Amino acid sequence: MKTFKTILMLAIIGISTVAFTVKTADGYKVGDTITDFSLKNNDDKMVSLSDYK
Repeated sequence: MKTFKTILMLAIIGISTVAFTVKTADGYKVGDTITDFSLKNNDDKMVSLSDYK
């Protein structure tokens, strides 16, 4: 049982390492223009990116 737990723990660490180091998207760079979007804040009010221009 101890060997199983050790192997399981190593597998979890290995998968986590790969998951956090694989580049998934190019993303935005400084100076890029992005589209406006809205999200709900803690007060249940919609806040838009354009509110902060």
